Amino acid sequence: MKPIKSIHHPLPCFALRSLVAKKGFALRSLVAKKGSYSYSLFFILYSFIFLLIGLQTYPQGCSDAGLCSMGDLDGQGLSNENKYNTQASYIFGLGEQESLINTILFEQRFHVFDQRGQIFLQLPFHYIYGNLGQSYGVGDINLGFNYTYLREKDLSASFMVAAKLPPNDANKTIDGKGAPMVYQTSLGTYDLALGANAFYKKWQFGFAYLKPFGSNKNQFLHANWPDNEDALEYIEMEVLRRGDDAMLRINRFFYTDKSRFNAGLLALYRLQKDQITQNGQTVILDHSDGLTLNINLGYNKLLKNKDAITLSVAVPIIVREVRVDGLTRTFVVMFTYAFGNHKKQDAFQPVLFDREQ
Repeated sequence: MKPIKSIHHPLPCFALRSLVAKKGFALRSLVAKKGSYSYSLFFILYSFIFLLIGLQTYPQGCSDAGLCSMGDLDGQGLSNENKYNTQASYIFGLGEQESLINTILFEQRFHVFDQRGQIFLQLPFHYIYGNLGQSYGVGDINLGFNYTYLREKDLSASFMVAAKLPPNDANKTIDGKGAPMVYQTSLGTYDLALGANAFYKKWQFGFAYLKPFGSNKNQFLHANWPDNEDALEYIEMEVLRRGDDAMLRINRFFYTDKSRFNAGLLALYRLQKDQITQNGQTVILDHSDGLTLNINLGYNKLLKNKDAITLSVAVPIIVREVRVDGLTRTFVVMFTYAFGNHKKQDAFQPVLFDREQ
């Protein structure tokens, strides 16, 4: 059984090179005016762009089953010390076999226990287009509870418990034929997530664990796609049992007068090997467990009406060799609009601290 291949996708490279060529001089001029602190921000942004350009073959990873966007684990810091209760996001990812994954995500938070607790609901809608066709529908619904049990000047800490609720059993079809997992709008299992998150001065540390229960009912068979060479590039299966996932997120925040940047690492570790059924036999997939490591970069700005916008990018640098769960991504870009009416400092300070520390 052959692993999922990495791909070369020249279009993003060309666009990034053009952007750097046109904007590079203007960025350097701006940095010269703003001083050494702005230079550090410029260096992070510019280095990240050249990291993308320098990858001759994009590694495919991300592999996030929704764990890293739950509660305070999302890495944006909007959920802590403020009341941004309603958020809408657009997420674009380049997936397996150059499939285009578009997601609209709605999130609503309800504050309880003297503003320390949050009940959150996340409702995604997916549209996937690729070489086998297209599919769309409601994605896995996240329902959870986040509680901040420690809140001091330089430190806050919270824990989270959440459930992933599947709207279907991961057996959507294209033209009446079973589709691979990348075309599925749901992972098809009920999952339990546990997490802990801490903000210390300008740093964020997040830890989480995701436990899927049972198997989905994906039915993708090559025999149902005769004379379609593209279909042979996907691993056929009758059901999929995913292993558990562990997550570690480390973020560093950088502040300016009106905005905030963050750069960090997101590690996801598949603890057990995935299992699929082929021809009635259970197959344990070697090399389907292990580490996926992503670099993430974010930008956050407070608007005049006290709403906030965020833009984040994630790119994998270490990947698992075999990935059959449809979560493979070459890169992910996410734009979020958060509705709020708050003091300026609340939007950009995960905890209250002195910026010069």
